[in-house]
Amino acid sequence: MLTAQEREVVTEAVALFLSIQDQTRAVVASLVDDTDFQLRLPSPREPTPMRWARVIIDYCEADGWRHVPPWLFNLLSRMQPARVELLPVIERIRARPPSWIGCNGGDPLDTFWLGRSGMPFIDRRLLRDHIRHMALSVTGSRIPRILVVTGATQSGKSYTIELLDHFVREQQSAAFELPPEQRPVPVAVAVANVPRGSGATASPLALVNQLADFMPTATMEPPDDNAAPNRQNEYLAQWVLEQAAATGKQWWLVLDGLDDPDLTDEAGGFISKLAQRVARSVDEPSARLVLLGYPPALVSGVAADWLASEQVAPIGEVDLEPFFTELLIGAGAKAPLSSDAVKTAVFWALKDLPANGDRMRCLNQVLRESVARVCHA
Repeated sequence: MLTAQEREVVTEAVALFLSIQDQTRAVVASLVDDTDFQLRLPSPREPTPMRWARVIIDYCEADGWRHVPPWLFNLLSRMQPARVELLPVIERIRARPPSWIGCNGGDPLDTFWLGRSGMPFIDRRLLRDHIRHMALSVTGSRIPRILVVTGATQSGKSYTIELLDHFVREQQSAAFELPPEQRPVPVAVAVANVPRGSGATASPLALVNQLADFMPTATMEPPDDNAAPNRQNEYLAQWVLEQAAATGKQWWLVLDGLDDPDLTDEAGGFISKLAQRVARSVDEPSARLVLLGYPPALVSGVAADWLASEQVAPIGEVDLEPFFTELLIGAGAKAPLSSDAVKTAVFWALKDLPANGDRMRCLNQVLRESVARVCHA
């Protein structure tokens, strides 16, 4: 229902709301106003507002649009005080998107739309292939476990998280349709972000705490920072992987914003230690590590065959044509489409985009508006 970026905004808003409530379960149940929700809502082991928020949102998203109105719509629209930044999300999730949006039982890595949220995801064929290959869990194999994504500033590296999040949630949905004994190892994504301009304060401990917030079974505190930096990084890398293994899931650990020019040597040392631990881990399911904006040459102590890499390239006309072809057919146009109709749609999508680093964000907005117009036509 939500994109990964929307989910973080929503999670922070719900956590802030819960931080001023006395009885979390009762308050949330009253907002959602559904008996099934109240009876089945699981509890996190550590009942902090942030972990409660993640559990609640995951539970609402798993139910999707089965209830009318959706549980997530009720929750967000009834929270007080109202949050202005949530209004576009609330409006979008009110109604189920058209059936042709999403992968509809096909390969979730082959779709142009992510998670039925309507978010377009264009091109990135190499990334899709890397995720498909890295998701395999074969004991003793040399399948890459570390993915490094590079590219110019604002080129779309962070959209990698959206595809991963979509892949994981589609895997979860497919697993629920199987008998319990036939379900594969569950997968999950944890993200630690270095906001632009904050590299100097992004300590290894801060990165680990962000990752652990996604793991509801993490009940211990990470090691303190009294040890020497190299030993401390070793402890932290070991600790976060132990927390991941304790959940019984295959975790994709994503570190974003690593191209910040002020990123410290200590953070770089932790990244290498974590990569080394992921590469040589014997735990099953073994974790995967995704480094966004980090040069592969800086990942030390890891053999090349454990690494996969992608350099994000600009999106052009040839990348958009398949997207608009599928969009127009989904909207009711008869196949085969004339090439002029598709080329016209591509022309208008690219026409007024800026040439600077804001290009990808603006293109994403144009494509989302195109989808919204078609869905509500």
